[in-house]
Amino acid sequence: MQSHKNLRMVAKKADCEFMDLKMRRRIVSLALRFMILERIMNGDAYPYEIFKSMYSNKRLAAHFKNEKEEIKNMVYNNLSSLERGGYISQKASSGKRENRKYYVITTKGREAVDRKMKMMLSFIKELYEVVS
Repeated sequence: MQSHKNLRMVAKKADCEFMDLKMRRRIVSLALRFMILERIMNGDAYPYEIFKSMYSNKRLAAHFKNEKEEIKNMVYNNLSSLERGGYISQKASSGKRENRKYYVITTKGREAVDRKMKMMLSFIKELYEVVS
């Protein structure tokens, strides 16, 4: 039990020493990209719909102290970046809202989500081995 307490203390100290606001935002931005990809993988979505699902995520909103505009900007910026990178693409809309942009995930985007899941599971396994 003492080792867990020491590990938490070291992690807290490291967080204070090495985790500045800029680094924390980068990590959250990376996580946001994968959240966006996973959201689009679950069904085509338009930008505002994606923003609403991200803003309703309490953990994500907590990182931004519920700054709605900041989350909105990050979502829209990440959508543009993911599209430029070939992870998502726009789909022509049909029906009532013909001028709405819908995003669909590409093969490259699906592969990125699959790699992320494998990486996360591997990381959790390694972390568990260190802690236990």
